[in-house]
Amino acid sequence: MYLVRVLEDLTKEAAMILAFQTEGSTSISKDADNVVTKSGSVRVPGGAEIEITLNALFAKGDENVKKVKAALLKDKVVEVWEINTAIEGTGENAGKYESCYYNGYITEFELTANAEDFTEYSLTVGVFGEPKDGYATLTQEQLEAAQYVFKDTVVQTAAESNS
Repeated sequence: MYLVRVLEDLTKEAAMILAFQTEGSTSISKDADNVVTKSGSVRVPGGAEIEITLNALFAKGDENVKKVKAALLKDKVVEVWEINTAIEGTGENAGKYESCYYNGYITEFELTANAEDFTEYSLTVGVFGEPKDGYATLTQEQLEAAQYVFKDTVVQTAAESNS
């Protein structure tokens, strides 16, 4: 799953999960030039270009969608975490999940609505700099938004029903 935050908000709020994500992809590519030498051609790679594309169903009244759209229009740097909830950390990373962290600008935002399907939006982030691997902390709210939380069949206490 992917989480996003406008960089300037890092002291004000946690990263936001874009609810009902249907697809996410990270694309890394490099152009390469051919340089002709007396010994033959040599391929010289250019810099890496990284794009993250996210698709999600639009939830009526979703304030996070408004935030990412405003970040595009106002040229705000965003942070993006690509988190694998299937790989939990150990030792000093216990309770965290394997993640890759990026910075970039939202370069595209598209809202699609038709008569037969749910309204969907997609956004593309053009990454700058080099991504950093690590482990990210997820709040209970973020985990619940990403997946159903198992509930037992017995009567739950108030504390259990909120976890």
